[in-house]
Amino acid sequence: MAKKVPEHLRQKPSLLPAIEIPLPGQSYNPSEEDYQTLIISEAEKELAKLKEEKMWADKVEKFHLTRNEAQENEKAYLNEMLQGLFDDDQNVDDEKHTEIADDQDLTMAIVNAKTIKRKTKQQKRRELREKEIKKRKEQDKLTRIKENGVYRIKAIEKELNEREQRIVERAKLRQAKHIESLYKPKRLSRHHFEETPIELNLPSEISGSLRSLKTEGNFLKDRYKSLQKRNLIETRILQNHKRKYKRRTEIKRRHKEKK
Repeated sequence: MAKKVPEHLRQKPSLLPAIEIPLPGQSYNPSEEDYQTLIISEAEKELAKLKEEKMWADKVEKFHLTRNEAQENEKAYLNEMLQGLFDDDQNVDDEKHTEIADDQDLTMAIVNAKTIKRKTKQQKRRELREKEIKKRKEQDKLTRIKENGVYRIKAIEKELNEREQRIVERAKLRQAKHIESLYKPKRLSRHHFEETPIELNLPSEISGSLRSLKTEGNFLKDRYKSLQKRNLIETRILQNHKRKYKRRTEIKRRHKEKK
């Protein structure tokens, strides 16, 4: 009997279209408004990227130590570690004084314990009566709480409705996030997906004719990036393998010339 295919295998990993339509400003003969819009949007992206790079560079520079600062930190650390080595005699004296004080406190506690008087029967009866009164008060308090709970039905119902509404809102938010994630590339490997930058033409390069149009881009590369963006294959980068050892060339004995 054939096994039933799970439903999640029939679902598309991404809702992005297989073929993305280029922006109007990328046309070989764009209008001035579309071209300006494209230039401004790409300039804003580049400025945001430069701002982020500057932020990380400032953070690295902030926590970077010069050689003199590193030496000063090392000296301060050594001084801190050596502080306790020259105070041994003082510590011994302090320990002796502490032991004497502890012995005196123990002696006073023993003397006080001997002088404590036993409780009389009247005092014991009074303590039992106080415990019973305290226990009765606690029981009365619990009874009042239970009785008040009966009259809090409306408040409890309101709390349950609010809780149910919060659960529904969270479910809607999770669903919206899931749908939003279907329009974004996921991380399927150790490398992040990097969008291919849009190829812009300078105003002098826009001729308005297909015959004089300069060819740019790579169709095969665009298809490969589209597969990565739609989560059909994992993101990869070109690997530069370095040899651990130098390649050694050797001539076999039978290939050597006989002398």
